[in-house]
Amino acid sequence: MERTQYDQKVLQFLASSGATQIRSPFTSYNNEIRVAINTAEYILPEKPSSLLQMNSSLPKIYGQVKLHNEGLPIRPVVAFFTDPSFKLAKQLSTWFCGVSGFTPKYTVKNSAQLTAKLCDTKFPAGSKLVMFTKIPVSRAIPLMIEILEQMKIDSH
Repeated sequence: MERTQYDQKVLQFLASSGATQIRSPFTSYNNEIRVAINTAEYILPEKPSSLLQMNSSLPKIYGQVKLHNEGLPIRPVVAFFTDPSFKLAKQLSTWFCGVSGFTPKYTVKNSAQLTAKLCDTKFPAGSKLVMFTKIPVSRAIPLMIEILEQMKIDSH
């Protein structure tokens, strides 16, 4: 696929999904994350500077072309690894799982792990695999707080 055709597909996808262009206050967001990391007292490692994202930038969106589908639709992918909160989010996830003992039942790290889990499973004809790649934060946070409270761990 030529670059101009790819760019057009991505722009069409964004337009059809209702995406709008906004001006992001990135500098203030970056500063807020840095202050939060540097002033935290409870769950961050001894060297919070290791959680600071050097050369941070807004997450980048790109599209993966679905070659196996008619019309070659685009699957959007957002790369968050340059976001100022990326390392902090990973640290908090590790902390939460460690302190709560929480282990997600239906999580896979990659396609190889998914294949290994499903290889011996028999599915009825016509079955479809549905994957959720985004967990609603507004629903996840209260559940995490509830887990921490049940374990008598202060969530503040």
